[in-house]
Amino acid sequence: MKFPEVALAVGESLEPAFHYVLERFEQAGFSPQNLQEITRQLPCAESIALFSINGSNCLYLFVVVTAPWEEELLVDVLNSLLSLRHSASGQPLNFRFLTAHPLPPVLAYLFEDSVRGLLECEALLEIRFDERMPLDRPTYLARQCQRWIQDYFHHTLYPHQLESLDWINQLILDHLRSPYLLDQPVDEAAYEPMNTLIALGCFVGEVLAHQPQVYGRWIYSPVIDSVALQLCHRPAPPKSKSWFGWLEPPEPDSPPDWEHALILNPIGKVVKLFREGGIENLTVFAEVVLNQVEAS
Repeated sequence: MKFPEVALAVGESLEPAFHYVLERFEQAGFSPQNLQEITRQLPCAESIALFSINGSNCLYLFVVVTAPWEEELLVDVLNSLLSLRHSASGQPLNFRFLTAHPLPPVLAYLFEDSVRGLLECEALLEIRFDERMPLDRPTYLARQCQRWIQDYFHHTLYPHQLESLDWINQLILDHLRSPYLLDQPVDEAAYEPMNTLIALGCFVGEVLAHQPQVYGRWIYSPVIDSVALQLCHRPAPPKSKSWFGWLEPPEPDSPPDWEHALILNPIGKVVKLFREGGIENLTVFAEVVLNQVEAS
């Protein structure tokens, strides 16, 4: 559906600009619905105006803003739109922005028409940066990540299979880093989908921790001031012995030797893959790590 292009002047007041936008859309044959009642309930009600247009398979929600994107306004708009998307029922919401000032990269990324934007919105609702991540949180985020990948990419990830890392590797290179080339570093000004990367890093850690030759657990690392993965060698259990037809159960596993364990930062590895591209590889990383653990 092609909508009219409307330019808003810097310094223009919101109310006349909003009425001008509605008029232009009506002249183009559309029937915009003023969402004044919904707007009044938002924390940024004085700086934002909303209207909607019904599409064939979605509801287009237009966001009109004339004020400069100061931090408080950006946070309020971001939280308001996340809440609207999360509470939407029936038709999915498709966001469009009409602004006097350039749209901040975070809004462009989160609310563009792409699966990666939906994935980052899901992760953003689960992850909070203002508090230290509890040690049971990475396992939970890994399971959520598994569900999101199934919902949006129709692919099943298995935490006990190293092959899952190949798929995550390609997801980051082909989708999250687009339009950057394989070996091209991401522009520092570009938006980093940090919430998605954290969730993916948690899943990578769970894959490593689920390998049969290791014990794994999440710990807090003061070095990176965040959660890290600790791995130590798990000896192969002895084979069951058979005595006159009776099967004797194998001896239990020896306890983990955490004192000599390897400490890893799988979240940091995923972030590095996103920033630097194809020079990093999660599968190679996992193989090197597991070899180091077995050799220790």
